[in-house]
Amino acid sequence: MVQGIVTNTGPAPAAGIVITVSLIGDNGAVVKGAQASSALRILSPKARSPWPVYVNDAPPFKEVRVQVQARPPGAKELYTHELKPEQITVRPAVSASSSARIDGQILNTGQTAARGVRVVTAIFEPDGTLLEIGETAVKVAEIMPARSAAFDLELSGRGIKVFPKYDFFVEGMSPK
Repeated sequence: MVQGIVTNTGPAPAAGIVITVSLIGDNGAVVKGAQASSALRILSPKARSPWPVYVNDAPPFKEVRVQVQARPPGAKELYTHELKPEQITVRPAVSASSSARIDGQILNTGQTAARGVRVVTAIFEPDGTLLEIGETAVKVAEIMPARSAAFDLELSGRGIKVFPKYDFFVEGMSPK
């Protein structure tokens, strides 16, 4: 797996964000490639989103090249990012075979309801290296303005005991 964080450096929102990973062999040719979408569907200017790209059965390679493509959002792509994580609890793995957990609440700070709210968490090493990306949904179908909903995320990295740094990326559909 190759993973990272994409940032919208443009002046307008970006949608349809596709990350292409190419594994380059000793001769400079692509030996394997794969694509995936960013965890968030729309990125406002300066917004960030984690992305994992799974490259199955990767042959030996010398370097990795990453290309990101996006387009302007369509009129029907209505997403809100006016959602704030709060009351976060981190539960480290208790053994090498157990999983760490993060739970908390997502507060809707916007003026409209948010549906299908997804919570993406990026876990970083102390030096800032991206360690793992986890994703879950809140436990209700819709969060009304000024209301919160619970989430619970189990990370796949077994034995993670320390969370020196983590970031949340939250997105929901807007009914507008």
